[in-house]
Amino acid sequence: MGNFNYFEIIGFVATVILVIAYLFHNLLTVRKINTVACVIFVIYGILIKAYSVVLSNSIIAIIHIVNIIRESRSNK
Repeated sequence: MGNFNYFEIIGFVATVILVIAYLFHNLLTVRKINTVACVIFVIYGILIKAYSVVLSNSIIAIIHIVNIIRESRSNK
C-alpha cells in the first residue's frame, strides 16, 4: 500500500459517520451521531498533529452536547 497512512482510516471512518448523520430527519439524532464523528475527528487531528481539526471539531462537539442537553431537558 506504499505511503498509506493508517491514521487516514480514522479520518475516513469519521467522514462516513458524519455523512450518515445527515441521513436522519430527527435533529437530536443528527446531533448525537455528529458528536461521535467530531470526537473521532478530534482523535484523528491529534494523531496527525492537525490542531485546526482538533479545535474546530472540539468546538462543534461542545455545541452539539450543549444542544443535546437543552433538547433533552425541554422534552421532559
